[in-house]
Parts: sequence; C-alpha cells; structure tokens
Amino acid sequence: MKDLPDDVRRWKFEIEWNGSHIGWVSSYPIDENYEWIGRSRDGQTAYRAVGIDICESDVWGKGIGTNALRAFVNYYFENGVDELYTQTWSGNVRMLRCAEKLGFVECSRSIGAREVDGQKYDGLTFVIKK
Repeated sequence: MKDLPDDVRRWKFEIEWNGSHIGWVSSYPIDENYEWIGRSRDGQTAYRAVGIDICESDVWGKGIGTNALRAFVNYYFENGVDELYTQTWSGNVRMLRCAEKLGFVECSRSIGAREVDGQKYDGLTFVIKK
C-alpha cells in the first residue's frame, strides 16, 4: 500500500507496536443488505465497512485496536467518506466495546448467524456518520 500514489485512498493500514507488526485495520465493500460484495458492479450501491485484526493476544486490552480503528475512521472521514460500517458477532466483547467507544450505532442484527465453539451468536452491523 505504501507504494500507491498519495491521492489513492488506502483500504488497509498495518499496525505496529514497539517496532513489531501486530495486526491491521482494513476496509471492504458491503451492499444494502450488509453483505460483503468484493468488487461492486456498475450501478450497484456499495457501502464501506471497516475492521481490525490484532493477532498478538499479549497486546489485547491496551486500547491499541481502538486507537488504530479511530485513526482509520478519521482517515476515511478526512478523505470524503461520510458514513462507515463495522461488523462483528455478539460474542466479540472487545470489538463491541471498541465500536461503542468510537460512536458506532447498531443498525442490523442477524439472529443466530454465527457459530463459535458450538454456540450461536448474532451477526451485528454498526454505522457511524461523519
């Protein structure tokens, strides 16, 4: 991504902590039903969802992910995007807290859409506006 021209909106940033790569923030297109669409087709409405992945569990709970996602949301808002979405599942307590801290508001819930370790969870979509 660093080799792209400055005027091209990035869809992903790596997260570095104390000199080590620990994860990334990224974005992806979703449709009006909040489903991932890959590349949008001509005339198709596409919305932008953002997410975070921190692979190193020893840095969880330190606010790094919240700060990284906040910076990414601000990057999009500063570059012409007025509305962003994020998606998770009802058992992902860390992401739910992160979304709440950043001001995301739940806009869609799919009951029992996700199974983790044999337990059903709801699929959740949140929105934030500039």
